[in-house]
Amino acid sequence: MRSCRSWNLRRRRRDYRTGMGHRGHAEPICSILSGSLRILFTSHLSSTTSAGFIEFGIDDNSNATADFFYTPMIKNINHPSYYDVWLRGIRVDGAPLPLASISPTRPTLTDIGGTIIDSGTALTHLPEVDYNTLRDAFVTASSNITSASPPPDSGYDTCFQVNDDSVIPFVEIQFEGFSFTLTHDNTLKYFDQVVCLAFVAEPTGNLTIIGNFQLNGYLFMFDTIGERLGIHSSGKLC
Repeated sequence: MRSCRSWNLRRRRRDYRTGMGHRGHAEPICSILSGSLRILFTSHLSSTTSAGFIEFGIDDNSNATADFFYTPMIKNINHPSYYDVWLRGIRVDGAPLPLASISPTRPTLTDIGGTIIDSGTALTHLPEVDYNTLRDAFVTASSNITSASPPPDSGYDTCFQVNDDSVIPFVEIQFEGFSFTLTHDNTLKYFDQVVCLAFVAEPTGNLTIIGNFQLNGYLFMFDTIGERLGIHSSGKLC
């Protein structure tokens, strides 16, 4: 079963958007259909036009799971409708960031904070201190850019003008088991006159939410029986 869709800008976290919630709406469907959900993410915030799909269930004779790198999905009683994943770090042009919310050990059932992946959230939300660290490192690693005011009511706070000589760093997100490097289309939101860093500061709490803008174009496998999250080894597919 497949469907194509784009994702909601508003941050209304509902389980059917990802199938990740072990108490969510998609869990019974995944349990019946081999416990798997594959999503090729797309975002209506993206500067490119692309179509995604959702696929429930995998043929027992299929080798579809072989081409994925996996990380464990971890239950947490503090947000029972979601699985945690272990965010090991974020790098900007290869340099690891000193993020305060990163745990040196795998999250447990009772940890406060943690990291979830939520397609119903448009942009990735980081605890404010970690967002500031990412923003400062990103700007420092950039060159030939000019600071600019964000578009009115856009919700962005770090924007600039770029030209053909601008150098923009790459952001790498690291999980236990795999990492993936974001393209500039997964890092920057393009407006008519400026581009803006497509991450958001979370002023309260210690929860990191990986949003669909950063996942756009990547194929993910949510294996609810095996309790693991996979990313296709080919990297960005569209």
